[in-house]
Amino acid sequence: MRRLLLLALSLTAMSACSREACKSEPAGFQLDIAAGAEGSATRSLTVELVIDGAHYEKSFDLAGQLADGATSLAVTVDGAPSSTFTMRISTRAYAEPGGRGALLAEAQADVMNTPDGCNRHSLSLRSATGADAGPVDLGSADAGSPDAGPEDTSEAADAGAPDTGEAMDAGLPDTGEAMDAEAADSGLLGDVEISDLPPLDAGFADAEPSDLGALDGGASICQLPADPSTAAQYDFENNLSDTSGRGNDGALLGSGSSFVAGPAIAGCGSALSFSTSGSVVGHGQIPHAPAFQLPLGSIDLYLRRPINPPNRPLAVLAKDSSGNVAGSLALWLNCDGVVVLKFEGADGNAHYRCSAGTLTPNVWSYVGINFGPGGLDLYVDGVRGERVGRIGLDGANCNSDISCGGQSTDGLSGNQNPWILGASSQNSPAGSNSNLSSPFRGGAIDRLRISSSTRSF
Repeated sequence: MRRLLLLALSLTAMSACSREACKSEPAGFQLDIAAGAEGSATRSLTVELVIDGAHYEKSFDLAGQLADGATSLAVTVDGAPSSTFTMRISTRAYAEPGGRGALLAEAQADVMNTPDGCNRHSLSLRSATGADAGPVDLGSADAGSPDAGPEDTSEAADAGAPDTGEAMDAGLPDTGEAMDAEAADSGLLGDVEISDLPPLDAGFADAEPSDLGALDGGASICQLPADPSTAAQYDFENNLSDTSGRGNDGALLGSGSSFVAGPAIAGCGSALSFSTSGSVVGHGQIPHAPAFQLPLGSIDLYLRRPINPPNRPLAVLAKDSSGNVAGSLALWLNCDGVVVLKFEGADGNAHYRCSAGTLTPNVWSYVGINFGPGGLDLYVDGVRGERVGRIGLDGANCNSDISCGGQSTDGLSGNQNPWILGASSQNSPAGSNSNLSSPFRGGAIDRLRISSSTRSF
């Protein structure tokens, strides 16, 4: 079993160095933790890791370091894999020292880690309910039964966070004294001591820690900058530019699409709206890029159901084709307004996750998707889509059923289709945007983000 060292960090400013320098550092990562209103009441943080089935945990006592909403930890992994590996991180905030008392907030993410010191991950704590909660079950999600995919018969990395020029908020105090290690579950922690963080990529030096997937304290996710896990982000401020700085720009094709007022949240600006009539003409397209070859990750966006939705399925976005390509996905609304995620697994079957409720016409909703070894998940306005059973999706009047509750642990690797916004590409040849169908007529989307880690929605 691997031995992990979790090192507390004091950060007022970070010395910058070249990307090459951090590649010679031991395997590890910086963990930026953001909190909402619960931060001022937090007296300890518990960090849990899962690597290759081994489970580790350590509690850090705080003295108000989260009162301003942010702190950071440095984590080194002794005996880490020699190649890029998947890791699950879970953080919990408690009202008393030693990981005791009321559970105030928590967050979890699956991330990819390279075997060096160039990694940086971020979590935003979200409010939790209940007190004295036990450990989070960090096991992988159980796989569900394969589902058959419907046929549409309806009508035709690795950049750092941006430099804000501000020093990072201080993390745990630098006392220079060693902390006692504690055994946790089946893992064994070595000695834990206060230490300076190994130099990181200069691009990380002055970044504000954040996780864009959370709405802590009512903050607008539209206002926050892209973090290191963001592969691409589209704010639709009168264009389809990738505002993460990764260069994965998209374009509007055809005519009929327009930019309208986005969600009524400060900072959201404009949104992309699709034509209210006609066949598929105006739509968005984002070319495939290596950044989208993701073995795990997440997708999140705002969407608005049309004010007068037609009685047929509506395709919100797709990275799909007519072939059974593993990792193909599409986001749909059925005739009743149920949000449906379709995902093609490596087993050759389509798996569906469906929202518990339905969307109200002309109202903005926030949708989050996680995929990868931790399982396939769909969230709508923070509620996990756990609907099971059959619902109508395909064809006129949504009269062809699909089975909700499917599961897959696959990612997007192998899917080289472009992203199509506002239409379905499930009848298109691989890599093409021809023969599109099921246009998202009268609907709109905003603040689309594609990430290389799972997120808390």
